[in-house]
Amino acid sequence: MYSREDNDYSSLIEKKLKASKCMRLMIVYSPKQLTLETQIQEYEIIQELKRDKFFFAQEENKVLLKELPIIEDDLQREIGGYLDTCFDDGVERLVFYFDKQELKVENRVRLSDVADIICNNVYSCTMPINNELINKENISTAPIKKARKTIIEKLLKGDTVDEYLSGTSAEATIYRAMFEATGIRLKNYARNVEGVLKVFEKFIEGACDKKQSLAILVDELTSAPIGMRRGVIPIYLAYSLSLRREDIVIYFDKKEIQLNADIILNMCERPQEYSIFISLEDVIKERYIDELCDLYRVKKSENLTDSRLQNILVAMQRWFRALPQVTKNIKHQEEYMGNAKLSQAFPKIRGILQNVEANPYEVLFVELPHAFAVEDDLVRVAELLSELKVKLAGFYDWITQKAVSRTIEIFDKSEKRDLNHTLSEWYAKQSTIAKQGLHSNEITGLMNIIADNKSFDDGELVKKVVHAVTDMYLDSWNDTTIEEYLEALQQVKGQIEQMDDGCSSVGNLELSFVGKSGETITRYYEHVSEGTGAILKNILSDTLEDFSDLSVNDKVAILLEMIEKELG
Repeated sequence: MYSREDNDYSSLIEKKLKASKCMRLMIVYSPKQLTLETQIQEYEIIQELKRDKFFFAQEENKVLLKELPIIEDDLQREIGGYLDTCFDDGVERLVFYFDKQELKVENRVRLSDVADIICNNVYSCTMPINNELINKENISTAPIKKARKTIIEKLLKGDTVDEYLSGTSAEATIYRAMFEATGIRLKNYARNVEGVLKVFEKFIEGACDKKQSLAILVDELTSAPIGMRRGVIPIYLAYSLSLRREDIVIYFDKKEIQLNADIILNMCERPQEYSIFISLEDVIKERYIDELCDLYRVKKSENLTDSRLQNILVAMQRWFRALPQVTKNIKHQEEYMGNAKLSQAFPKIRGILQNVEANPYEVLFVELPHAFAVEDDLVRVAELLSELKVKLAGFYDWITQKAVSRTIEIFDKSEKRDLNHTLSEWYAKQSTIAKQGLHSNEITGLMNIIADNKSFDDGELVKKVVHAVTDMYLDSWNDTTIEEYLEALQQVKGQIEQMDDGCSSVGNLELSFVGKSGETITRYYEHVSEGTGAILKNILSDTLEDFSDLSVNDKVAILLEMIEKELG
């Protein structure tokens, strides 16, 4: 500070400082009157002119390019000399500062010594880290960033760091400065080190079963009395987390994310966007997690980047995706489930497992218990999940068998035979026109399936019948599709049974030829009107004309081959 007038303001400065009680403030005051205001203004004007490219672009100002540096040097010497006289160590200037709550005013003291006193008082809990490569507010060089990330990865994975105890690599020198010189590795702590580690520990303890923002930790570390630089915080955070055995959940806003080195760095760079949650380890939770790991075949790991909760959720989602579609379509199946709790819970669980942005902790400890309506009993949740998994594994076979029995019931009320023999006996009683006629896709498809069936597997046979009658696959059914299928099957069956050779053959046309396998194929069909399939007729006619190089025999043979294929 300086004065424009020839007055002594030292007593006023002392009064203001006592009122402020700012422990971090140091004021250097010279009572000598400032007499170089004009020179200082000229110096500032020169700095402005040097930045003004348009000014020097004008021809009449180009001569100043050579003159300005000379003038600037003269002003620098004059101003510098004045400042040395006023503010250099000596009797003419006063230094105001606080030392342990006491305001001191001295003149014969070095400014560097005063700065040390202030820093020791304000940042009394700072831990010594003697490595300027890493002990910075911001790490800007790529090699040091890479070295820091490598150390973090090893800490999170629980890998050995013995290789860093010697050598000159960036990783080795940084590790030794942060863990060897500070005594952390051998628990022989240097000054203030244990206190700083307890700040990390306290923060993590505070996040046990209660979400905590990373901004709380970073603000405390970077503020007085610790004053830790941000460059080292990610490594110590990774170290502190690596000591925990509980499940660690990281939130980016409201979304759970996987813990890894990049996330640790992002957490410390933008702490206000991240939160941490520690799931306290207890017997019930561990039993619950162990049972889920066994149920969904999840391997256990000590690697912090390999989250147990995330792995369980991923395994559950993969298991769900592997279920047949008919199983995933279940909405209400108390008849099969035999348990109202399972039947009511599954639609909710389906929604949970289909959510690609689901949060593992919330799914396992909040949403699943809520779906089963047993929020306070994790052991019961595991039991119900096990029951549900077994039930869902058998649903496809159950619905298939139900389709078989209901199909047999339609064709034979007494249900004395299996599906294959029931359909064969019914088929044998039908008219020739029903068997060999060309009808709707549903009728023709059903009759062909029965005629060509050589399998005694009722399950496979009913799947073919379902597809022929409804043009749907059984494994894509929902809760109501079976009734729709049975209704359609009943209609098709009735239409077939109404066909009679005596009256149906009148007006029908007959197609008979020998197929590729040598058997005679005979089919009856009805004449279609001129306008039916006009586009198809035109396409076929034009196509046959385009292939004039083929003989009539070739064309007829190809057409009959296509007809045989269409007949199934």
